[in-house]
Amino acid sequence: MAENKYLRNLGGVPDNFGKEREKVKLLDKEKIDDYKKLVRVLQEDNYKLEGERAKLKHLVKMQVMAGGKGGSATGKGKYGHDLTPAQEAMVEDYAFKLKLNNSGGDDELDPFTL
Repeated sequence: MAENKYLRNLGGVPDNFGKEREKVKLLDKEKIDDYKKLVRVLQEDNYKLEGERAKLKHLVKMQVMAGGKGGSATGKGKYGHDLTPAQEAMVEDYAFKLKLNNSGGDDELDPFTL
């Protein structure tokens, strides 16, 4: 500060010339707070999108396993394994129960009792 005062006196600049530092700092602080809020919102959106991406990736994987690469091209059943029609029905029933359980259904799911 002493150097600033010396330079102001040397140049003939009055002490109250220019912008007030406190007001500039306040404006900068408000901008920083706004940016921090924006970063938080964007991070939340990113987390939601990452969750959705993982869910969709899993669904695509399940679809490929269910009908894409398995199936009749390899001579295997609907799920890419040598399952009897009764076993395929059991798999579908189990998957239906999983969906029901994940959507808030009251049924308790036990994989050993289909």
